[in-house]
Amino acid sequence: AIGAGRQRLLRLVQVEAILLGLLGLLLGNALGIGLTALFARVGINLHPFSEGLRIMPGLEDIIYPVVRLNRSMAVSAIVFATACATALYPAAKAALLEPVEAIRGLSRGDKLGVARRTAPSRGRWPVFVLIATRNVLRNKRRTPITAGGAAFCIVAFIFMLGFFDGFGEQTIDNSTGYLTGHVQVERKGFRSN
Repeated sequence: AIGAGRQRLLRLVQVEAILLGLLGLLLGNALGIGLTALFARVGINLHPFSEGLRIMPGLEDIIYPVVRLNRSMAVSAIVFATACATALYPAAKAALLEPVEAIRGLSRGDKLGVARRTAPSRGRWPVFVLIATRNVLRNKRRTPITAGGAAFCIVAFIFMLGFFDGFGEQTIDNSTGYLTGHVQVERKGFRSN
């Protein structure tokens, strides 16, 4: 840590953000796709709103959301990029600290505690991935808040997009199936009368 430069510290905080983003991605996709798939199977009962639905041809009381993996991946990419971009400020702030202070999470006014010695890592992972993983696991409040925030965004977007996709598909299917059909044959001048 003593020999670490500011660029390495910047990378360390970015790797932590990537790990937290990946954790949120996995959790959010699992919950979002699972919740949407559950409601795609059982449906969402809109019976209390049935009077309002009756004035719109083609709508029913039950909506079945649709699971689309391409939408899930797009939302995941946006949330992941946002999580990594928001880590730039703390990374830049950490890069201004002395390396030992930054690694230990201390500010300039804090006293340096007794350092714990750890055995050098002989694994295949780069040292900054190991340090970032340790920092992610060590921060018991920040990790669930950050990963949970990313997961909540993904769950909400996946479910809402699935709901609206299912709503749209059902409206089209019901309208064409019961009212108008996909194709209509009309005599010339029918629409003008």
